[in-house]
Amino acid sequence: MVTHRDKNALEGLRLDGLGLEIGPSHNPIAAGLPGVKAKVLDHMTQEGLIEKYAALNTDTSRIQPVDYVWSGERYIDLVGDTRFDWIIASHVIEHVPDIVGFINECAEVMSPDGVLSLVVPDKRDTFDFYRPPVGLGPVIDAHLQGRRMSSPGAIAEFEMFICDNDGSPAPRILHPVDHARAMMERAREGIYHDIHAWVFTPSSFRLLIEDLYALELLHLRECAFGEVGGEFYVKLSKAGAGPGVDRAVLARRALDEQVGRQVSAPPAVEERLEQMERENNALKAELDATRRTLSWRITAPLRALRRGVG
Repeated sequence: MVTHRDKNALEGLRLDGLGLEIGPSHNPIAAGLPGVKAKVLDHMTQEGLIEKYAALNTDTSRIQPVDYVWSGERYIDLVGDTRFDWIIASHVIEHVPDIVGFINECAEVMSPDGVLSLVVPDKRDTFDFYRPPVGLGPVIDAHLQGRRMSSPGAIAEFEMFICDNDGSPAPRILHPVDHARAMMERAREGIYHDIHAWVFTPSSFRLLIEDLYALELLHLRECAFGEVGGEFYVKLSKAGAGPGVDRAVLARRALDEQVGRQVSAPPAVEERLEQMERENNALKAELDATRRTLSWRITAPLRALRRGVG
């Protein structure tokens, strides 16, 4: 059965071409669909994934054969000369230690007009509710440091603030400090721990991607965006035109989104308000300029007389 998530992730992709689905585990979007040519890249073989998720009492019936078993190498070294018309990564990017490296590795194995389709959880509706959206600095630093695993600091933050986000105004924080300290120490010893290394709201993610592109760190740019029910959908391509929204507007939206589960106004309404503010400022500037002219000053007595007569 094709879900709303599947439809949003697949929309606009050339499904008659060759695709790659990264990390689908037990819940693939494209892999296994009739008539769709999709390779699978994951961290285990199909047999390994079935064993892993069976132990977690998770349905394993949709786990697909794994074409590329990833163990840390660059994607281009894994797939060779194969190029993909589209790549899907659902709930993957928040786990990768190096966002820039991940996106650029995807770009390396895409055809020139290929599209990377990302499904990203909105932190406001997950157990990351209390965590602030990641800023530009830590993402750049992680890339320049060539991180292959999450930092001890990222693990401490994840463990300290994970909560049972049940929709209440103040979700309960789950882990004691001792647990967070122990996990941080394991990370300092080089032991890998899979976490949400980064958290986002829709606008914070769009701003982050656009800024990384502007700084010439990313080779892909936004070409489509949508959000539905606790997650959002971003498509990136080499020919993407970007979000089409001013950076300051995105930044304000990102700040607004941090305070709760909903933004204060729908994007279309906010954009109209921004337009009206610009038009109002332009009219004020024109009026001020008019009032500074010689003709305006000369005719001032006539206007005063007219008001008196009226």
